[in-house]
Amino acid sequence: MDTIFDLIPQKFHSGKRTKQPPLDPANALLSYLYSMLYAILSTKLLSHGFELGIGYLHTPFRSHNALASDMMELF
Repeated sequence: MDTIFDLIPQKFHSGKRTKQPPLDPANALLSYLYSMLYAILSTKLLSHGFELGIGYLHTPFRSHNALASDMMELF
């Protein structure tokens, strides 16, 4: 299995990742799930007193929470 698209029937995706805007249902679902995970992680990290602007793999940009994006890499 090479990509997540191998798990989804071909009629629902184009075989590559597209975003802003997602061009098919599979990419729309991935974007939605990434957004939900980002929001949940940001809330949990902030409630436990972490500084969200400090990240190791991602750099903060405007209001981007780099630490939440770093934690998303685990998933």
